[in-house]
Amino acid sequence: KMKIKYLLITALILIIGCAGTVKAPKWYNKPPEKRGHLYAVGTEISDRRQSAVSQARDEAAADLAAKLQTEVERQNERVLEEVADKTVVNVWTSAQKTLVAQTLKDYKEVKSEVKQPNRKTFEAFVLLELNLTAAQERMLSDLEKDAKIMEKLRKSDLIQAMEKDIEAYRKRRGY
Repeated sequence: KMKIKYLLITALILIIGCAGTVKAPKWYNKPPEKRGHLYAVGTEISDRRQSAVSQARDEAAADLAAKLQTEVERQNERVLEEVADKTVVNVWTSAQKTLVAQTLKDYKEVKSEVKQPNRKTFEAFVLLELNLTAAQERMLSDLEKDAKIMEKLRKSDLIQAMEKDIEAYRKRRGY
């Protein structure tokens, strides 16, 4: 009698635990990797379809911001190491902050999917893409307005690598 009761309780817990779960899309578990781009995913459950999508997008955007900040910090450290001029480093850091503010507006939603695990809830999955190379091109264009700063930055391997990435990006785009 005790074994039957235990089995029934276990079965009930499994049924309740599995009810309402959905399988995430393949792209959610393995976002694409593409040079010069950052990707982020988000998911959310809500009783309203649009709320689930909006919240999933917000979650992915927050993840994208964190990834972008990590990239910016890495580049800032590199400039600090390669360029000894404090003024140049300050201008670079300021340009990077502007880049982050502008770039976070430039992401695009490349995929989204909404599933309905039961009659009352929606689960949304969102994939966002951010083109870092296009953002770097804008930043370098702004920096080039100050010839002295650019002269010192051009000695940095980072700037040369960015320019190489931008050139490859332009070729892929056909301009």
